[in-house]
Amino acid sequence: MNRRIDIDYWVESKAVSAVRRFYPSIVAKELSIPINIVFDKLIDMVRDGKLELYWEVICPDCHRACSISLSQNTGLHQDYECIEGHCFTVTIDDIVPSFEITDYYRSRVRDNKKKESQRQLVPV
Repeated sequence: MNRRIDIDYWVESKAVSAVRRFYPSIVAKELSIPINIVFDKLIDMVRDGKLELYWEVICPDCHRACSISLSQNTGLHQDYECIEGHCFTVTIDDIVPSFEITDYYRSRVRDNKKKESQRQLVPV
């Protein structure tokens, strides 16, 4: 079994769903693949234009996202107050990656799925 291909299929299945953004940990959990392998593959998909990498500041008390940025260092060492009212100073442990499926990739996958279904409808 090729783990990287499994990750491709997982992301492709999400591209035709309502999922917009996801954490690498859910991919690792659902596919039983080590997080480092998942993260490396997702970074490759960012380079290919299929995904966009975001960094989220997560409240250490309630675990809600407080902000989302394209830069990993955004918010580092700044004071935040989450929507639940918890105040904290952001450390590197409070910043986690998330990945968003690009509109380009989502459109491409949906178009390919339509073409596949049309091919199946053509009588032989």
